[in-house]
Amino acid sequence: MSYDEIGAARYDDDPEHRLPPEEVETWLAVMTALAGKEGPPARVLDIGAGTGLLTVALKAAGYTVSGLEPSGPMVEQALERNPALQRHELVVGASDDAALFAAGTFDWIVSRQVLCHLVDPHRAFSAWAGWLRPGGRVLLVDGFWRASDWPAHERARQPFAAVQSARPVAEALSSVGFEILRAGPFGELNLARAGLWPGTTPRYLVAARKGTPATDR
Repeated sequence: MSYDEIGAARYDDDPEHRLPPEEVETWLAVMTALAGKEGPPARVLDIGAGTGLLTVALKAAGYTVSGLEPSGPMVEQALERNPALQRHELVVGASDDAALFAAGTFDWIVSRQVLCHLVDPHRAFSAWAGWLRPGGRVLLVDGFWRASDWPAHERARQPFAAVQSARPVAEALSSVGFEILRAGPFGELNLARAGLWPGTTPRYLVAARKGTPATDR
């Protein structure tokens, strides 16, 4: 989904799009736990960066971050609202365009509320696998949105639009060679959001690791 100037300007008005500090803390905690002995990743790609909320939070935490966003107006909003972000850190492009980045560029790929918009998950996940180094990880978070939240034609073409389980996402990642590390409701994040916005849509997460060639193990 690509937002025009009006949609981009209003994007953060919806509580479902906001990223409070409590939610940032849950992201950082999960990434730290999954990194294990490897320590913090050197490079992170935030897919569907939007207005830069997660991108700038990860940068503030010390990560080297690039944001990928299909909407030019959203990138302009991100730069306007987040002076800490530089234009070269944000790329306008499609999440399934494998040619955007060289193979093995990133240690982590993260996304927030992007899965529900994917039309061809296999194509997208294959591109993401290519952009990751061997052993690199993905952390993907989305919502258990109601079917009524989506027009019928969007539900028909976006297979993760209204999922009520993380299993379809996990299976799709596995099909392109990822090892699933965690998949299911994002309990700690849901608790944090519910305290701020009762009735917020529950989130789920899928974390996975790109397979490592036997010679590198």
